Amino acid sequence: MCSPSSTSFSSRQSIVCHGDMVDTLLMTLAFVGAVGDGLSTLAFYMFTRTSTDVNTSITSDILIIQDCFNEKVPNYIMNGATFIACYAVGFFIMWWLAQVASPTMVLLVNPDIMYDRILMELTQMMWRM
Repeated sequence: MCSPSSTSFSSRQSIVCHGDMVDTLLMTLAFVGAVGDGLSTLAFYMFTRTSTDVNTSITSDILIIQDCFNEKVPNYIMNGATFIACYAVGFFIMWWLAQVASPTMVLLVNPDIMYDRILMELTQMMWRM
């Protein structure tokens, strides 16, 4: 049944040539189920959501991304660069004091990361309301 030398050997037969009829039936049913699931998802979006809902959700997502790129990212880069530059100047001017204060950098950076995470969660909660 499964000899590649025959002329009528197709690619579909090569998939199921080593399985029995139960395997072939299960693969066929799985394929039909996957196609049906894809069509039902498409039908759900076609018939249950209006174009206004889709436009509103897309516009909301675009505004969130623009807000992040326009305000938060440049501000974060500016504050981070200022912090690192001030630390470098302080290390250059008073290197003996900066060596003692270097471990405290962890104490300054961790609350900033936690504050950013809390701020992002609050922003997401405000957008949901």
